[in-house]
Amino acid sequence: MNFFHPAVRFHFRVFNWFSPSLLLAGVLLIGDISRALGNDFERVVLENGFLALEFMPSLSGRVTDLRVGKSGGLIAFEPPIVPWRRPPVPEQDPSGGGTLWLAPQKAWWRHQRVDADRRRRLPPWPPDPYGERADFSVYRPDPASLVLAGPASPVSGVKLVKSIGLPKLDVIDWKWSAQNKTWGIRTWGLWPNFRVNQKTEFWVWNPANSQPQWSGREACSREALRQQGQWLVIDGSRTSQSGKISLSDWSGLAVLFLGDVAYRVETDRVSASAVAPGHYPLEIFLNAEIGKLRRRCTEFETHGPRRVLLPGATTSFRQEWLVRKLPKTPKPWEREAIAVEMLSLPKRNTAARLL
Repeated sequence: MNFFHPAVRFHFRVFNWFSPSLLLAGVLLIGDISRALGNDFERVVLENGFLALEFMPSLSGRVTDLRVGKSGGLIAFEPPIVPWRRPPVPEQDPSGGGTLWLAPQKAWWRHQRVDADRRRRLPPWPPDPYGERADFSVYRPDPASLVLAGPASPVSGVKLVKSIGLPKLDVIDWKWSAQNKTWGIRTWGLWPNFRVNQKTEFWVWNPANSQPQWSGREACSREALRQQGQWLVIDGSRTSQSGKISLSDWSGLAVLFLGDVAYRVETDRVSASAVAPGHYPLEIFLNAEIGKLRRRCTEFETHGPRRVLLPGATTSFRQEWLVRKLPKTPKPWEREAIAVEMLSLPKRNTAARLL
């Protein structure tokens, strides 16, 4: 019975001690549990022979894996404890992966009437459960794209939609949108968050020589962050301390290295004044934790501009990832040349447009 979840195997062993009728009842119960677990762990995959993206619709369309050929491991994700509590129960989900939040964080519980205590206290955590642990519908407009659509949330008042496309063999097009489903006016910005492997090295293009803001221990900053020409190089694996590195004037361009794969991230460029107060266009958290074993990872967060949304209005935010499989894992001194080369390749041109 190894194909069952450990908890299910336990129940099966218990029923073996009873009569055949009870054993039959146990088998039927196990089937129901097995089907429930199968639904909770259902994954959908978008692939083109070179890239393969995996999502979990029952966790609000969370990104759970990204594979490049036989290489993987960029996305840091741990399966959640099953069964998890469904919305509207506000519960922290430590699974990691790629998700989408709304900004500002302090307004997450401001407009809702689901939880009077949180409406009064306005806690900054946890986020809207309808954006974290709700069932998202899955649509496939064509073989190269995927749309994950959530329910209208009674907490935030918006409906989240995540659209992912593979327009080319080595390109991922991400688009996130939120539609105001209330009769009131709401102000929200979109906040994509990817938990990635702690060994990922970030090369952030910084031609304006913007000074990074640091929250955390100063020693952690010295270990994990260095300036190299017009690049800010961030490597969370070089420190055991936690902290956040923020950039107020970000070019919207970065190159990520992990093993023998490089990812050029191009996002809509956003001015610091357009994002939610207390936040920056780019924020990278070092030594974040996910899963029961508190596995260490790095959080890669980008902030879209705040938009005033009239009833029925929609705001959106986009990123494009250009992915390169390298002949081998580059040495540290080889990465700058690769990053410069990837920067020179054709872009979607949104990084030059300041929002």
